[in-house]
Amino acid sequence: MFYSSNVPVPVGLLIGAVLYALSLAVALSPFGEWLLRLQTGCKKICRTDYLNYIMPLFREVHERARELDPSVPADVQLFMNRMEHDDYRSVPELYQAGCPECGAPLQNDEVWLKRGNTGYFTRAVCPYCGHWYLRFKLSRRDGLHWSFARCAQMPDAESLARWEKLRTAQLERMRAKAEKQAAEK
Repeated sequence: MFYSSNVPVPVGLLIGAVLYALSLAVALSPFGEWLLRLQTGCKKICRTDYLNYIMPLFREVHERARELDPSVPADVQLFMNRMEHDDYRSVPELYQAGCPECGAPLQNDEVWLKRGNTGYFTRAVCPYCGHWYLRFKLSRRDGLHWSFARCAQMPDAESLARWEKLRTAQLERMRAKAEKQAAEK
């Protein structure tokens, strides 16, 4: 269909590369994910009998993993719904954490800062134990679905000072962006 002996080889390679890039863009988009679920017959698990079957399996695998490696966290949770990129700061089951020392709920700062390419963190405060960093590492192992790893880290004085500096800069960027958007209206 696209083959023609009149097309030079470099042009043909360029056309092939562009078509390949377009197919990847579609495949990795939400539309591509929807299409894959449609083709494979994937649906959200709503039946309680299925959930009652899956959750014990998950717990058993998690317990065995903890037996083999005690560093596996005890509070691993299974989310079977589709997760979006910003869910680390908008889904309470993800961002609400307890203090690692006393278990009291941590109060998160309203500012989240980027850490590397796929990490985010905020300062969280325990009313009894002080400051912590709540850190998230996001990954898309299959290219479609987000997975999250969360940890709490106790900061030192130097990192708290750095946090204040980065937080102030982020708030200034947010203020400037809001002013620019207001001026454009």
